[in-house]
Amino acid sequence: MSVEQKGLNKKIIEHLLNNEEFLAALNDYYDGEQKAIIIDCLSNSKKEHTLLMDKFEDWFREELREGDVEILTIGWDSDGWGSGGNGAVWFNSRFGVVSFGSSDYSDDHIEVFEKDNFEPWCIEHLCNDYVEISSEVYNEDELIEIANKLGMNEDTKLTVNGKEVEVDEVD
Repeated sequence: MSVEQKGLNKKIIEHLLNNEEFLAALNDYYDGEQKAIIIDCLSNSKKEHTLLMDKFEDWFREELREGDVEILTIGWDSDGWGSGGNGAVWFNSRFGVVSFGSSDYSDDHIEVFEKDNFEPWCIEHLCNDYVEISSEVYNEDELIEIANKLGMNEDTKLTVNGKEVEVDEVD
């Protein structure tokens, strides 16, 4: 299986091969020969060295799960929906690549993080009584705009980066 079949498209591969943090982490984890093979397989979309590339894929996915920058976290709760009316999704970045996590389901989609073009996936509508949204990247106004784009109800109680926001601020 090629690296592209595992979700690492050309844009992500190009980004990673030019990312100093990624290359340093790769160097810390793999010996010189393994690192050279991985870079060659990534650069040329080779289908060789299956065991090493499977190991690399596991390492890379684990690195993404441990993402060191909180791009966006959205949590929700509902008064009337019972136990199924709450949950959270989060988008973290490592090496400039965004990965997704959720209290309800998994998604292996990843993409290069571009702040101005980022669109949270796997969430269609914020239709709950309480919504919390936070980020290390976006400011309060940007987070309110994201919440509004996701169709938040006007009677939703919104908390942004730990601060309750009045409904009349959410326009």
